[in-house]
Amino acid sequence: MKCLSLRQPYAALIVTGIKTIETRTWRTNYRGKILIHAAQKTIEISNKYNRLIQDIDEEILSAKGKIIGSVEIKDCRTLLQKDKKSALVEDIENKYAWILENPKLFKKYIARKGQLSLFNVDDDLI
Repeated sequence: MKCLSLRQPYAALIVTGIKTIETRTWRTNYRGKILIHAAQKTIEISNKYNRLIQDIDEEILSAKGKIIGSVEIKDCRTLLQKDKKSALVEDIENKYAWILENPKLFKKYIARKGQLSLFNVDDDLI
């Protein structure tokens, strides 16, 4: 199964359904279910987004180096100005919007090293 590694709190925002657009500088033709991996490193998000993470369980936010859930990629398109708020990005120039649906938070997290880009994870691990 395909997997995408993201820094926290973005991984948690996706699997809890708060973040429904993932922005990338590259397009993907892949459609369907992917796993969400919480990377070892975290990233500081803008203060204006702190209210979005305040209701997320600390256990989810503190998960690092683990697959914490899944989501479906429904579409990939050029990011438009109107998408800025949903995408949680400051700079939208030269970005693609991956439209995400059906988030699922796993009850048990799966320890796994992350990788760049979309990468494959053995189905046996899931």
